[in-house]
Amino acid sequence: MKLYKKVFLTLSGAGMLTACTGKSEPPIQALVIGIGARQKPMKCYCDLNGDGLVDKEFNINTTEYVDYINVGDTIRYRTYRNNGVVLYEGLHNGNNASIVNINGHTYADIRHLNDVNKLRVRLGQEKQR
Repeated sequence: MKLYKKVFLTLSGAGMLTACTGKSEPPIQALVIGIGARQKPMKCYCDLNGDGLVDKEFNINTTEYVDYINVGDTIRYRTYRNNGVVLYEGLHNGNNASIVNINGHTYADIRHLNDVNKLRVRLGQEKQR
């Protein structure tokens, strides 16, 4: 019984410690001031401090974001590393950053807009933004 208590207390304590280390950073806001070629990955040049000069270059690999982002848009993202930031929809496949929203639109909103715009282009109507 003593061994069981020691093992149980050790494992539960380790679980509590790992739960406490996952501290969430506040989102970073960036203004898009330049865009590379509209292909995956798309280079996106952003201003982080409001001086109008490029402070960060991002690679954006999500198709809906590549179709949606324009100069003048505001990107809010989370990252745990400042160098080599690659923005995707959600943290997956070992990526180090994720987009929270673009101009207040979440990924689901942008995906819906992208689907509507594809339909409108097929029918010869104008896109929405």
